[in-house]
Amino acid sequence: MGGKYTAHLDVRQNMGCILMITWIWGLGSISGAFELLPSLQGWALLILGFALIAIAIGIWRARDWARLGAGLIASVYCLGGTGKIIYEVTRDHRLGSLAGIPAVAVMGLIAWGSFQPTTKRSFADAREAIARARAVKG
Repeated sequence: MGGKYTAHLDVRQNMGCILMITWIWGLGSISGAFELLPSLQGWALLILGFALIAIAIGIWRARDWARLGAGLIASVYCLGGTGKIIYEVTRDHRLGSLAGIPAVAVMGLIAWGSFQPTTKRSFADAREAIARARAVKG
């Protein structure tokens, strides 16, 4: 029962969590940037927000660069967040920063999933399905 958009819909379902997190994080970065905008941090948040929205659109369209971009940003967040938690717990003895572990774990899972060969294959299948569907239209 495979329709012409089955592979594309599979990518959207399998990457739905990443897609939603990317949209929310992008919109949150843009809204937070307007409060800090004259500063360098505000511009960095604004650029990050637009990049995340572009990645979310790329995931929706099953583009391979979007899969790699989501994995790269999630990896950087995971490594930076892990370093920050370790520093704050060992150096400043702030145990409250351990509450950031679930966010770091989610980003680690997103990074791991983005770089999996099966994810790459499902994106390629989706792109082929999209191309076949467009070719049939005329």
